[in-house]
Amino acid sequence: MGSLVQELDVVNQDVDKSVECFFVAGNDEAKFALQEATDGKECNLVTNDVIDRETTARYDLTISVRYRTSRKKRQRTLCPQHQ
Repeated sequence: MGSLVQELDVVNQDVDKSVECFFVAGNDEAKFALQEATDGKECNLVTNDVIDRETTARYDLTISVRYRTSRKKRQRTLCPQHQ
């Protein structure tokens, strides 16, 4: 588990933004995981469980990519009105 299967090169048009990779289909048994590369510009496909070629010879995975949005959490303090 945790073995690198494939480095996924992402064509990132906006070099200032990090990307987020996610499974669209094919990972129903959660045999794989996607890890963000240290630079935030690529993703790595890694094993998340034991892979046995004699049991399953092929996995068809569909992976998509989107820009990671950095939404700042807003904190609001409400003070009761004094009467």
